[in-house]
Amino acid sequence: MLDGASFGATSAVAFVGAQVVAQSIDLFGAGLRPGGDSLLWIARLLTHGVALPLVTAGAVGAICGALWLRYQAPVRDRTRLGPLGAPVVAFLAGASLFVAATLALLLLREIVALVVVTALALVALIWLRMVIHLGLLQESMEIPVGDAIVCTNCHHTTLTHTFCGNCGVALRALPKDARHPGAVTPAGP
Repeated sequence: MLDGASFGATSAVAFVGAQVVAQSIDLFGAGLRPGGDSLLWIARLLTHGVALPLVTAGAVGAICGALWLRYQAPVRDRTRLGPLGAPVVAFLAGASLFVAATLALLLLREIVALVVVTALALVALIWLRMVIHLGLLQESMEIPVGDAIVCTNCHHTTLTHTFCGNCGVALRALPKDARHPGAVTPAGP
């Protein structure tokens, strides 16, 4: 599921970036300083360069995550996202985000469109964050719990897994000799 969200978000941002560049070619004919109010140009650049790619990345990443959830995830996790975990519902929700962002760009003034598309980007990113969280939980379930080691960050004994049970540091980020049992002796009682 984490793969689906990553591939979907990356592909979406690449597509929107190419689309923005292709649609902006004619703007370069006017020089580096286009005419008009600079605040409106800044709002337009933030909308097309930041907010719209975030809407697309969040929505497409979550849609692809829902597809992976339906067809690749363990059966126990397939309902954990609720209705947004169903591919059809995820597709309709993502399409609704796209349509709302496009309508905002077409019908609203630049600054209001920036605010609306930024709000849609926040919704899409929260949705994508839920998908990534579930994907990370699935990944952690695939790693077996190992022997006890001493965390070099907090010096407490914890089981070999993904994170220290006491301080929460990623155990793969520890020095290699500290990951193996018996490499470090426990400090204190």
